[in-house]
Amino acid sequence: MQGAILTKPNFHPQFSAVLATGAILGQAPRVGHFLRSLNLRHQFKKEKIGTLYPVTMPLVQITEENRLRAIQPLHFERTEPEKIIEHGNLWIGKLSTLQELNELPEDILIPVEKPVVHKGDVQKAWTMVQNRLKDFGDIADASNETAIEKFAKGTSRNHYA
Repeated sequence: MQGAILTKPNFHPQFSAVLATGAILGQAPRVGHFLRSLNLRHQFKKEKIGTLYPVTMPLVQITEENRLRAIQPLHFERTEPEKIIEHGNLWIGKLSTLQELNELPEDILIPVEKPVVHKGDVQKAWTMVQNRLKDFGDIADASNETAIEKFAKGTSRNHYA
């Protein structure tokens, strides 16, 4: 599955209120709060994916058809290229193993917080990781609520610009 990259921030009013308070939350809880505000028929919740190599993902949805869908937020707001690559390789390894075992959810959205520095080795490291993550799902900016909502509601899959 080849993923797309989503970057346009678009804040939902309820989510913007959380940001305005200055609350600093981890990415998964923040995305989780936003998803709960959508009142989805099938909620996303923390689940272990896989049997031989179980991977805990914070936001997994089981549909009526018993299909797994996942949102795996990742934080790359780092200034050292090696830290970006290490964190990327950790998740690339997990997702790759699940894929090889045919246990990777078919639909995955990966909301990311990108590195603050956009040049030099940091940018090179981020580009490398980003390109590898696209093999497992769609990549969206963590602040792109429109993309997260469309994915969560199942109204968009691998159709992002």
